[in-house]
Amino acid sequence: MSVNSSMRHLTVMVEARIAGIAQELRDDVVVQLSSPGSGRRYGTHQASAPGESPAADQNRLRGSFAAVRYGPAFWRVGTNYDQANGNKAIPVALEFGTRNMAPRPYFRPAVEKLKRRRRR
Repeated sequence: MSVNSSMRHLTVMVEARIAGIAQELRDDVVVQLSSPGSGRRYGTHQASAPGESPAADQNRLRGSFAAVRYGPAFWRVGTNYDQANGNKAIPVALEFGTRNMAPRPYFRPAVEKLKRRRRR
């Protein structure tokens, strides 16, 4: 096997591994956003309690997450919620909280879960 052939093979293997990790993180975020809440009730919706991941309601945030390849070995896991719904503050406000709302983290717990799984 030539050096060029070996490098191409290695590149393909690394790309596949990175793609798998990106998709795994995206899937973990979706799981975080799929839990029912245990906070206050608003009509038929039960909100999340402070510190919990946001409770699923209309599933717009959950459905907006994707793992997107931007180039060789460069993937982004994120949301297009702001483009689809016109309010880019909502995903950030949920993750980190606001002056009037405690955080409802969903992305950082998914990253931590992935890191723990990868350490095994």
